[in-house]
Amino acid sequence: MASRMAEEKAITVCVRLRPLSRKEALGGAMQDHWKTDNNTIYQVDGSISFNFDRVFLNNESTENVYEEIAVPIIDSAMQGYNGTIFAYGQTASGKTYTMIGSKDDLGIIPRAIHDIFNKVKKFPDREFLLRVSYMEIYNETITDLLCDTQKMKPLIIREDFSRNPYVGDLTEEVVYTPEMALKWITKGEKNRHYRVTKTNQRSSRSHAIFRMILESREKDEPSNCEGSVKVSHLVSVDEP
Repeated sequence: MASRMAEEKAITVCVRLRPLSRKEALGGAMQDHWKTDNNTIYQVDGSISFNFDRVFLNNESTENVYEEIAVPIIDSAMQGYNGTIFAYGQTASGKTYTMIGSKDDLGIIPRAIHDIFNKVKKFPDREFLLRVSYMEIYNETITDLLCDTQKMKPLIIREDFSRNPYVGDLTEEVVYTPEMALKWITKGEKNRHYRVTKTNQRSSRSHAIFRMILESREKDEPSNCEGSVKVSHLVSVDEP
């Protein structure tokens, strides 16, 4: 998992270890070959080791991951800085569980949505406009996950006048409550590509990119005042 932490450094790389499945536990192979210590993962024979900024052990909750990794990014986004949380790993490694979670254990994206709306209340002198988009990249085709199925079409990456890339015709929905944002996520999840694999009954097969756009300005400041509007993008990526 990679994240932007403005106060420390541009990229932080973390690993989250999930509990072994029943099949893995019965096999006993993984714990015999790999160990962790002081944010390092290494083979027990000492032949290979990998160092990370943070290793979350399998007994650490999604809340631990969220508070330590996501909260600083969200705080920066509230101040106008772009930030990305990027989950990467093989099938059945727990990426979607970490990012989306379940009804009883919310993932990073739902937690971030609730957190952002709570933080907005702490800025009474600013007015906010919050928008969300959700897309997937599947077989090199970009699709808008917030469109109705019958209206879906391949989207194209374009450039604006400043040569900044953007996805043309991607839906952006204004949201006024956490519930509205979560409703759009639910719709997007239903439109994603899934299939059964040997390791997972419902495995995501696409790159899913959820984006929340935070736009704000001082309430008493004229809308045409230069530099009056802060805009930041909080992006969450779930790799297949």
